[in-house]
Parts: sequence; C-alpha cells; structure tokens
Amino acid sequence: MTLESYHSLQFHLDKQGKEILWKLARWTKTLGSINFCLGLFNGVVALPLIYSDSKMLLIMIPSLIISGILILMGLQLNKASLNIKTSILNENDHELFNALTKIQRFFFFSSLLYLIGFILLFLILSLGGPLKEGIQNPSVVTISRDLKS
Repeated sequence: MTLESYHSLQFHLDKQGKEILWKLARWTKTLGSINFCLGLFNGVVALPLIYSDSKMLLIMIPSLIISGILILMGLQLNKASLNIKTSILNENDHELFNALTKIQRFFFFSSLLYLIGFILLFLILSLGGPLKEGIQNPSVVTISRDLKS
C-alpha cells in the first residue's frame, strides 16, 4: 500500500465536523477573551509602579512585557475564532488556514511567555539571596502579649 501525497489539504465537513468547528470557535473566543482581560489587568496593575522607587521598576518592565504578550495572545485567538466561523459559513478553506495560522501564533506567544516566566523565576531565585530581600528570618517570630489582667 503506497501513500499518495496531496498538494493541497481539503476539508470535507459533515454536520458533526461543522459542530466541532463551531465548538472550537467558541472555545478559542473564550480563551482569547480571558487572555486579553488578564493582559489588561496586568498592565493596569503594573502602570502605577512607574512612579515608585527603582526596585519596583525592575518588576514593572517585565510585567508590561507579559501583559503585552497576553493581549497579543488574546487578539490572535479572537481573530482565529472569527476566521473559523467565517470558514464554516462561507465554506472557505483559506479562512480555516488563516485560523490555524493564528492558533499557531498563540502557541508561539504562549511558549514565549513561559520562557520569560522561567527566566524571571531563575533571576528571582538567584538574585534574591544577594539582594537580601524578603523575609529576613522566618523561623524567629516574636509575639508580644499584654500581661495585664
């Protein structure tokens, strides 16, 4: 049995296939909206850090980069959802190809976000000790009590 290679990919959808694509469009829209809202929230929280001291500036810059990536991820998924719906309604394989391209970009941005997170985690863990930030001695806790009856 030999496999034939095709020069183009063709999708023949029945009722079940269209239903699955509609569900995919709804979930990409939902996840895109969540990513977009998280990006906006992260950006709004990070912007007031501009006016604080220089140590907070080190937190603000990565936060704004991450919020920008989250917004881009949300936009890619929302556009992909629209492309999927258009491809179903017009039975246009080019729109489905555009949707898959946008979903691929979402995964690229997601990988980039994880990579930035791992780098920041490594920097925090490696520079946290020399900067002596955080809890000084968590094992010693003093409790003051008023002994008056």
